[in-house]
Amino acid sequence: MSDIDHIIVGSGINALVCAAMLGGKGAKVLVLERNDRIGGCMRTEEITAPGFIHDVMATTFVLFITSPAYAALSKDLARHGLEFCNTGTPTGVLRPDGSYAILRTDRPANVAAANALAAGDGDRHGSDVGEIERNAGLLFGLLGGSLWSYPTTRLLA
Repeated sequence: MSDIDHIIVGSGINALVCAAMLGGKGAKVLVLERNDRIGGCMRTEEITAPGFIHDVMATTFVLFITSPAYAALSKDLARHGLEFCNTGTPTGVLRPDGSYAILRTDRPANVAAANALAAGDGDRHGSDVGEIERNAGLLFGLLGGSLWSYPTTRLLA
């Protein structure tokens, strides 16, 4: 192992991005994973019954494909066969009373659907998402940062 430059413990998305970025700069990287598959929470899996595939936080890939890391790695990943397939109806939710909600990538449709299920819920959701969107620079700037640091202080100011 003396020819290894970096050892990364765990193979979640951030660890894999780190390994790819270091490897792209010529470093020799060893990624260690205790589980039987890589990727951490970004996956789908048969959980309830054979043939029924469920999201185990795989939809968080949107944070990756909108990141600077994906911009830097996308061509190489595509060369190795990675392709993201998106849909306008990424998820549905079965409710305890047997009713359901289908979530779309269309915010106004989601607001209307939530309002139809419970008056005012869609409007609240739209307001909450809008608030997150307005503060995205701050929120995403804080991710991975050191709370008590000069860059964080500047960001908060």
